[in-house]
Amino acid sequence: MSPAATNGHVQEPKPLKVLIAGAGIAGLTAALALRQEGHECILFEKSELAQEHGAAIHIAPNANGLLRRFGLKPEDIGANEMERFLEFDYKGTLQKDISTGGERAAMWQNPWQLAHRVQLHNELKRLATTEEGKGPAAVLHTSAEVTDIDPQKGTVTLKDGKVYTGDLVLGADGVGVSRHCNLMLKYRR
Repeated sequence: MSPAATNGHVQEPKPLKVLIAGAGIAGLTAALALRQEGHECILFEKSELAQEHGAAIHIAPNANGLLRRFGLKPEDIGANEMERFLEFDYKGTLQKDISTGGERAAMWQNPWQLAHRVQLHNELKRLATTEEGKGPAAVLHTSAEVTDIDPQKGTVTLKDGKVYTGDLVLGADGVGVSRHCNLMLKYRR
C-alpha cells in the first residue's frame, strides 16, 4: 500500500476489514486479490462447500492474466488450452466458430483455457485461506447464510443471528446479491 498524505504528514493507510458474502469463484478471487494487498477478508458461504459440482469453465485470456498475477497458473490444476470456440443457439444451429489456438492464440498475452470448475474453485480457496502467501489469510465461514447487510454500518447479519462488522461489504453470492442490492436501494430512497 502506498503512503497517503494528510495535513502534511505521510501516513501509511490502514488495511481494510472486508466482509465478502459468497465464497464461489468471484468471492474467493476477490479475497485472494485483497489479501495480497494486505487487507483482512472474511468470507461467508451458505453452503458447506462439501460437494462441489461443475464442468469445464472458460478462462479467457484477460481472466487468465489476473489469475497468474495472483499466483494461480491454470495449467497447474489441469487446465487445457482451448483450440476452438463453438456457439450454438437453442435449436442447435451453429452461431459462431472461432479458432482460439495456433497462430490465433498469439494475439492474446495469456492463453484461453478450459479448467474444471471444482479444481479452479479448490485452488482459489486454498490460495485465499492458506497461511502461506502474501497478506493475511482469508477466514472462510461455511454454513453461514447472509440474511441482511447494512452498507452504511458495514455489517453482515447471518441466519443464526451473528453480526459481523467491517470497513467494506462485497456481494459475491449471485442472485443473493440482487436481493440485498434491491433492499439497499429501498433504504436509500
